[in-house]
Amino acid sequence: MSEEENPEVLEQQKEAEEAQQAKPENEGNALYKTLFDIAEEAEEEVSEYRPPVELNEAVETLDHVEEKQEVSEEPTEEAKEEEPQKAEPKKKKLRKVIDPDIPEDVKKQPSYIESTEDKFVPSDEDTEFMEELVPEERAIFEKVLYADNRMGGDYKGKSKQFKQFFKKNKEFVEKKMAEDDFYDPSTDDQYVEFVKSNKPKFTRTDEDNVYREMILEEADRRLEKKTQSKISKLEQQLKKYEVMPKVNQAKANFRKVAQQTVVPEEFQKEFKEGGEDAVKKFAESNPLEYQILDRNTKELLQFSDALTDIFLDPSSQLDIAGNETHKYLNDWLNAEQDNFIKSGQTQQEDGRVFMRRERYFQLPESKRSEYYTWSDNDLLKIMALRYGDKVNAEIKHHRDQMEKAGYTRVSQAEQPTVSQQPARAKPPVLNATPRQGSVVDTKQSPKADGSNNAILSALGL
Repeated sequence: MSEEENPEVLEQQKEAEEAQQAKPENEGNALYKTLFDIAEEAEEEVSEYRPPVELNEAVETLDHVEEKQEVSEEPTEEAKEEEPQKAEPKKKKLRKVIDPDIPEDVKKQPSYIESTEDKFVPSDEDTEFMEELVPEERAIFEKVLYADNRMGGDYKGKSKQFKQFFKKNKEFVEKKMAEDDFYDPSTDDQYVEFVKSNKPKFTRTDEDNVYREMILEEADRRLEKKTQSKISKLEQQLKKYEVMPKVNQAKANFRKVAQQTVVPEEFQKEFKEGGEDAVKKFAESNPLEYQILDRNTKELLQFSDALTDIFLDPSSQLDIAGNETHKYLNDWLNAEQDNFIKSGQTQQEDGRVFMRRERYFQLPESKRSEYYTWSDNDLLKIMALRYGDKVNAEIKHHRDQMEKAGYTRVSQAEQPTVSQQPARAKPPVLNATPRQGSVVDTKQSPKADGSNNAILSALGL
């Protein structure tokens, strides 16, 4: 029996032909293969999916919003010639919570201490000696010590002489008290003679002169400090005027970020094209959603402006105790840092570890290479993302509640137009009683010009 007539061979050929016909037409298409392989990779990665590092990745997304380019759908020649290789499944990245503190060698570095060059400060040895003296002796020794170090002349070396005298005086009195429990130096002629023969010369007039010099020096020091404070305030005001254009430009730039985040995408095109009229129309037709947008936009711009002032304006110092906005921003930053650190994904591929801002900026430049932190711009973008999520969540919640209540959402274009017929004019009714002279309300109602509209501000309109 020939090979062509063999039923087994014929059956195999038939099965091969059916398999060939069952193959998809796009099997030879490189784009189809690429998409097919990508789909397989996506299926493999589903089990390995992890929530994104929401802050870093989201901030990076904002940085590249304007840089997105459309990907060409036509396959390259290399893709046609070479079949794409399937990527190996990614390994799960272990999470590790790391909250680095300031290194001990940096903590031990002396902090800045106010200059005491013009102010007399006793040495540690003299301070320790004065602690052992009785109040009357301490008051005299302070003046002697100041005269010895500041005034000189006849007072030079007096502090050393008084040290020796006070030591001898202590030994004399303790010896007498050991002999007599009721010993009183003021009634002892021998003690009076001891003082006359051993106490260095320092009269009451000397005390008054030294005390006067001490007062004058303290007055000069305080006056200089007050003058320096006024000069510093003037310098801060000058710097404020210098940086004001930069601050205003930074706030204007942030409006672009706010526009991309806090205003939902479904409204952006309409608001941009229609401007103020579109926002007014939206407020009238959908007041509840407008309130959500307006309230959150105002908060975002208020807090972002405060952050920008703290970052760039030298006169706007952080005041957590006396400024409620600053306290809120400080608490918000601490919460964001805590959540990011607890995510266990703060270590970058190059080995650098995230460090809290308040610690990072205490490090010297030479120690910062091991760590990274959020920049000023990062904080502003994170805040914008948070408010964007908040707006979307509140609008979704509102729409869900409306749907449960049986209301259906109708767009502006779908609303039916009702022709309004002019009402018939009624004849005026005259009042027989005389009217008062002036009943016009002189208070002007606020103009709806949108000058204080947060949404328009965020849109740059």
